[in-house]
Amino acid sequence: MKYIYLLIFILVACFEANSQPKFVKYQTFDEYKMQGIKDKRIKYPCVYIKENGDTIFVRKSYDKNIITYIKKPDYWYTKQIIRSFVKVSRICERFIYNDTIIDYEYIKNNNGEIFGCYIFVHTKTSCLVLTLSRTDINHTEDVFKQIKKLINNYKDFFPLYSTKEHQPRFYEFYLKHIDKNILTIYEVNEQGRTYVASKKMNHLGEFDNKGLIAWWY
Repeated sequence: MKYIYLLIFILVACFEANSQPKFVKYQTFDEYKMQGIKDKRIKYPCVYIKENGDTIFVRKSYDKNIITYIKKPDYWYTKQIIRSFVKVSRICERFIYNDTIIDYEYIKNNNGEIFGCYIFVHTKTSCLVLTLSRTDINHTEDVFKQIKKLINNYKDFFPLYSTKEHQPRFYEFYLKHIDKNILTIYEVNEQGRTYVASKKMNHLGEFDNKGLIAWWY
């Protein structure tokens, strides 16, 4: 009888293993649409994507780390440690909302203190950067709700960046231009539009580099 139970256990385990979602190879992952993009011939680097209910797992072909996106009522959410040092870590909380990618980046020390805060608001054609004071976001309350309020009223809360005066908090605005695989960034200020930088993107596109802006900081 015990062999029958063992056989049933093995069959059930095999069925559950086969029924579990598996990673599928895509050329890239479009975070604006939260879906994988395939080409006729997938080239490296590429991504591997697995969907399981309200969670999407993404792994770059050259990185063993898995990025986990969790579906919230109004947005997708993921949190990553960008860099970790002995006493501090640079952290990014990402919110994908209405075809917009919002990166909330900050530095957190071992005592739980947060400083060096930025908000990057990415669309496919532009990027708004908000430099925050350490008290602009209260981490004991709904962070996304606070970020939305700052973004929707950023011209009231933040002055435009100026090199002429000390500014603890300010905003900057950039335009993106993509020509094939060349991404060019322009800063828009009171003087008009100013060229910032250009970079050749790999097959992962903006998934690998958020328009140079995050890299620039």
